Amino acid sequence: MNNQNQAEIAASLKSRITEIADSKDAAASTPSHHSDGSELIPAEVKNSDSESSGDTIANGYTVNDEGLVNAYAIEADMYVAESPNRDRQRRYLIQGAIALVLVAVVTLIAFSVS
Repeated sequence: MNNQNQAEIAASLKSRITEIADSKDAAASTPSHHSDGSELIPAEVKNSDSESSGDTIANGYTVNDEGLVNAYAIEADMYVAESPNRDRQRRYLIQGAIALVLVAVVTLIAFSVS
């Protein structure tokens, strides 16, 4: 579907929506809660906001070069964890020992008070 056809479809849909709005204003005395679907805009019509080419990211979804929404979630980039070197391993061991001593002291104080 080329841009001229999309523009013609969009223009005809906008005029149809205007006609429906005008007819509803004329018959506003009794509201109708039923839809025949004529006021719906097909998903294949290009959105006027998505004029750029290529995939663009907007509000957590992608829009392709035709203006169609990609409903799939955007996945975060994956990073591979690095194995800690000897210095980090030693720091982790010291931190673990300090935490173990702290928990033991707090537990002993709680038992001695009660």
